Amino acid sequence: MTTSTGIDRRKFLALAGTIPLCVGIGTANATEQKITVGFTAINEFTGLFVAKDKGMFKRRGLDVDATLIANNATIPAALYSRSIQIGTPSVTTLLQAVDGGLDLRFVCGGGVLSSARPSVGIIVRADNGPDSASVLAGKRIGVPGLNALFHVIARRWLSQNGVDPRKVNFVETPFAQMYDLMRGGQLDAVVAGDPVRSRIMADNVGKALGNMLSSIPEGALSGNYASTAAFAQENSSALSAFSDAIAEADELATKDPAGVLDIVSRYLRLPVDVLANLPPPILRTRIDRAQIEFWVQVAREQEMVRQPVSIDKLLPVS
Repeated sequence: MTTSTGIDRRKFLALAGTIPLCVGIGTANATEQKITVGFTAINEFTGLFVAKDKGMFKRRGLDVDATLIANNATIPAALYSRSIQIGTPSVTTLLQAVDGGLDLRFVCGGGVLSSARPSVGIIVRADNGPDSASVLAGKRIGVPGLNALFHVIARRWLSQNGVDPRKVNFVETPFAQMYDLMRGGQLDAVVAGDPVRSRIMADNVGKALGNMLSSIPEGALSGNYASTAAFAQENSSALSAFSDAIAEADELATKDPAGVLDIVSRYLRLPVDVLANLPPPILRTRIDRAQIEFWVQVAREQEMVRQPVSIDKLLPVS
């Protein structure tokens, strides 16, 4: 299995000067607190897009820029370099950063996962034989990031279905390359989210294998917003206002998902008709202790963290 080595504070900070940030959307106002949010291109951050577009941040005295970051793994370094004040690292990326010595904490949730509404899964080549996890032994599987959330869930699902993940060759593969690499035969399977997942299946390049999300609890934390602990302590009122705006936006988007697609389209750079055919995200602002405890347990099982983890230090500032 292809694995990544441990992540420490020096490696994260070495990335800080090399992080490509796209131009954010927004202008500063001297009467508002400026916050730059670095997000990755998934629809679980719909709350961020809607809150900015509908003025929900400004009504709370915040001037928020939303900046697209291509690589989730660079977000902890961006937070520490102060290129951004809030970021959206995957849960496992955040835990590895904390294990490596970075003092980060959650601000609020973005979205949760449900096996009843799968938006991510393992897709095998259409000619890959029986629909059984056993077909993946010895095969090359593309994942968007080694030790990132999709990779972690895939390993858990394989273990629960009788396949040793160490006998699978996981290959870090950007979403944009998954379709072509599967079609060309360089990959036997991918762990993909929509819209890549849906496109591969629609064109009969691949087919779904099981339901990967059945290996985790319903409502497991997926998308989230995080900051450094220092920023959280010094700006607790601003982060409370930020969370309230996300909650308001999440409620609006959940009630009328079709009504916010044009907003989401601008931030994710996807056509509205493509977004309309995807399962809407399950948006949830609140983060529970049990959600974090689950991912800490999984990270320990997969030997991704070695140091003691304080759940209290990870919870949002109240």
